[in-house]
Amino acid sequence: KTVANNTITIVYDYTSVANGVCGDDAVGGKMTISMPVKPDSGFSGTLTRIVTYENLKRDTLVINGTHTITTTVASGKATASEKLANITITNTNTNKVITYTSTKKRVVDNKGTAARDDDESQTTGTTTAKSSDGTQFTATITKAVTVKFSCKDSRGFPVSGTVEIKPFSGDTKIVDYGDGTCDLKYTVTV
Repeated sequence: KTVANNTITIVYDYTSVANGVCGDDAVGGKMTISMPVKPDSGFSGTLTRIVTYENLKRDTLVINGTHTITTTVASGKATASEKLANITITNTNTNKVITYTSTKKRVVDNKGTAARDDDESQTTGTTTAKSSDGTQFTATITKAVTVKFSCKDSRGFPVSGTVEIKPFSGDTKIVDYGDGTCDLKYTVTV
């Protein structure tokens, strides 16, 4: 970990791990995180965090690519934009590869409180990908996907919103997460 010019850089470097094993897991490669020093509580403006994966290996998976998170804070509310650029995940046992590029925007509504338990987030954006079997597709959020932090048993699972998954050949699928109920259910229409 280094700090210079108000930027923190953290490097996880597994390239020199003895025999490529950490505990019981095969490891290798490198992950570098670059982020600004935490601002004071009254901060307004934009912060950018970049995570770079260079042949990062854990067990049988190897990841390459860049994940950029840009957070804008205005009037105490945060909006985060994420871009996953040229991500590849390779299974070293099967040599199958998943590739994708994704651009998403997430807005967090803190409901005017300091507690996180009542927060909600809404995400919009698109992903272009190729699955490990070679199927190419796009996934477009057609109605903002909402997550309620108050859903204790399903924290992180969407409660509403729709995603259109369109393969380059084949049937389009619509995933509908429902009406806002914390029920861990969704409907897929083909």
